[in-house]
Amino acid sequence: MIMISIVIPSYNRAYIISRTLDSILKQTYLNWECLIVDDYSTDDTEAVINRYSQKDSRFHYIRNNRSKGAQGARNTGIIAAQGDWIVLFDSDNIMHPDFLEKCYKRQCDTHCDIVNTWSRVIDSKTFTEVRTFSWINNGMIHKKLLTGKCYVDNSSTLIRKKLLEDIGLLSEDCPAFQEWDTHILLSNIAKYQTVEELLIDYYVGSSDAISSNKHKEVKGYLFILTKFRYEWILKYPLHFCKYAAILKICIDTLDVNERYRYTKVFSNITGIFKPIIILLAKLITKKHGK
Repeated sequence: MIMISIVIPSYNRAYIISRTLDSILKQTYLNWECLIVDDYSTDDTEAVINRYSQKDSRFHYIRNNRSKGAQGARNTGIIAAQGDWIVLFDSDNIMHPDFLEKCYKRQCDTHCDIVNTWSRVIDSKTFTEVRTFSWINNGMIHKKLLTGKCYVDNSSTLIRKKLLEDIGLLSEDCPAFQEWDTHILLSNIAKYQTVEELLIDYYVGSSDAISSNKHKEVKGYLFILTKFRYEWILKYPLHFCKYAAILKICIDTLDVNERYRYTKVFSNITGIFKPIIILLAKLITKKHGK
């Protein structure tokens, strides 16, 4: 049985991470290690993790000597991981007991490089299911990722470690949409498979989540569009315009001074497409009644 390394970045999550670690303890697949990378927390995260590592040696506590952000913490864990396969898990999500087992079986059956499953999306305040992540990612999915026909969530995904090394690990300067960035790169060299079952509970709505920060959302779109814009423009210009229009809508939600900060960068990225993008943004806004 292959060794699976579960890498969990954590910053001041002592109040909630036990729920996540308990779900890992219940896995029917036993050959795993769990590396919790404490990104220079100021709470009692270390004490919480030590209680688990004292009971089960598969848990390992690693502390960054300075805050590196979620991506930097994940890279710390990837470098330290002993397994040939990685799960980049979030500190507030929950694995169903057979998640690792079913991912491992699918990899054995198909000899793919990356396996993902479906997830239930849970409101962290009401604990009710709000939707599901049910993308089907089979084979080479690079085009589908760039054209918005699929997505990959890391918390529900098993990744061959060597491929993460081949892309130079994770982009630590990516402020948001980090999985999109990672899998655009991975999908150039990896074959994917999907276990079409809801095996992860993915929690949304916490106040310290990246998705709750509007500035990070804008910066994330700017980062992704800048990094991959030439491939989009050459191969999928309509999709480039669509994502840039969504970025324009996000920028317009900020106040006047904040919008000004991003105007020049937005213009540099969009270039000759800018008039089309502005028109498309207006049409999208009108369609959704905003």
